[in-house]
Amino acid sequence: MRSLPIRLSNEIDDSLNDIARRHGMAKTDVIRLAFSLMTIADREWMKQDGSRLGIVRESDEGLEAVAVVVGIFP
Repeated sequence: MRSLPIRLSNEIDDSLNDIARRHGMAKTDVIRLAFSLMTIADREWMKQDGSRLGIVRESDEGLEAVAVVVGIFP
């Protein structure tokens, strides 16, 4: 497996640490998961069919959109 040294702002590093700690994950695993989500977003963006990327919450009534993700790609 290849490694990739990256520089992070203090704010991003703090958020990364918080997320990793809250979910019991290593920082590298959080970054890998974030990349997986970006891959999905890119795949949908490439369709150029008007699809939107959103965040949903599951309840007894089904899925409810709680946020739309915008501004990922120029």
